[in-house]
Amino acid sequence: MIDGLALAVAPSIGIAVYPDHGDTGPELVTNADAAMYRAKKLKSGFLLFDKDHPG
Repeated sequence: MIDGLALAVAPSIGIAVYPDHGDTGPELVTNADAAMYRAKKLKSGFLLFDKDHPG
């Protein structure tokens, strides 16, 4: 509670795993980022990167 308002925090986590989801650091970060935005959209909390549903 802050000044009478109830606040809730809900994380969105995207996961990319080497080497299945990328061979380089930047590629893994890009794919994890895409998974995170999909997790936000679906309100699922976390998602593993899926090449068939990248974002």
